[in-house]
Amino acid sequence: TITPNAPIDPVLFLPPAADVKDYHFSKGGSAEGVPFVYKYRHLFIPAKIGTPPVEELFLVDSGASMTVIDSSLAVAMKLPFGGKVPGAGAGGMANFYMVRLPGFTIDGIEFSEQTAIANPIGGLLKLFEETEIGGVLGYDFLSRFTTRIDYEGTRFSFFEPDSFKATGGERTVEAPLVHNIFSLPATIDGKPAGTFLLDTGANSSLVQGSFAAQNGLAEGRRTLGIALRGAGGREEAELCRFDSLAVGGFVLRGPVLAIGSGTKGLAALASFDGVIGNDILERFTVTLDYKNQRVLLEPNGRFAEPFYRDRAGLQLMRTEKGGIAVVAVLPGSPADAAGFKGDDVVVSIGGKKASKYSGIEEIMRLFEASEGTKYKIDVSRDGRKRHLELTLRRYL
Repeated sequence: TITPNAPIDPVLFLPPAADVKDYHFSKGGSAEGVPFVYKYRHLFIPAKIGTPPVEELFLVDSGASMTVIDSSLAVAMKLPFGGKVPGAGAGGMANFYMVRLPGFTIDGIEFSEQTAIANPIGGLLKLFEETEIGGVLGYDFLSRFTTRIDYEGTRFSFFEPDSFKATGGERTVEAPLVHNIFSLPATIDGKPAGTFLLDTGANSSLVQGSFAAQNGLAEGRRTLGIALRGAGGREEAELCRFDSLAVGGFVLRGPVLAIGSGTKGLAALASFDGVIGNDILERFTVTLDYKNQRVLLEPNGRFAEPFYRDRAGLQLMRTEKGGIAVVAVLPGSPADAAGFKGDDVVVSIGGKKASKYSGIEEIMRLFEASEGTKYKIDVSRDGRKRHLELTLRRYL
């Protein structure tokens, strides 16, 4: 029987009591020393989803507005899909679908059923960073807590906001939320301060092209064209080395930032001047205090490490067949001088087969060796093997 306009108890629509939570800590009022994987300057935390539990790595991303689950994983778990929602990500706009996520746990915290969005994000990092993820934990996850990120020790600590106590060694930076992302002032080369978003999902930092042009930041400096990749696809940018970047009263020397074109995705938002990513954040222990809209910074042992130590100029990716291919060769770089071309497949480096290296990250570390270091590298191009000699030098 269907009764039109049936009376509905208004109690059903009352908000839950303030003390109702959809999570609880396994012990006490915090989860401290939770390990994470730090790879290619991204933070990954293991999460167990559903019953029986499926364990997946999730990217911890303060620049993401909602928790994301990979579409393929959602289908495999038979989760029902809802409506389509557009969203902005690095590289442009992307479509997302609402989905109901069953309870999940991370080390020390258990969550009940959640609303999330589904997107084919699992393979996003697979080719370029050799990491397959089950999803992303964004603002709706992080904002529940005050979160301390120990980059040097690769440990998270999650606290109830009302019980968090600073250690006393941090410096507090007021960081009002913009689009639910922390914003904080930063100065490049002593020029007028800009407003930068703090994004733990970005492995490198970015300055808006319009802000750079307005303040003449790149005038007289060498820039190199690169491609940024994210959920929305590919975005063109230019790398540039500056003299200094000041944030929270700390001055970092010789930072390398990408200058974005500002045409789509996050780079198109007019309310900020840049993004502070993990290449800067990894030099601190960082505490994200959403309740008080502030960020606490404490320098660690990486604080004075040089930025952008690459001395080759090769961008590499994993092929579908498991090989390692050249995506791009930066103009004017040692790799350019050695004759590398896009789509070259690396066969061996110094006589050691490419397949014997643990991955792209290990190979890229080779290219951070001292200037003048030489590598004999065999590549396959158009079905033929070619012998190239790469001599490392600083090019940016």
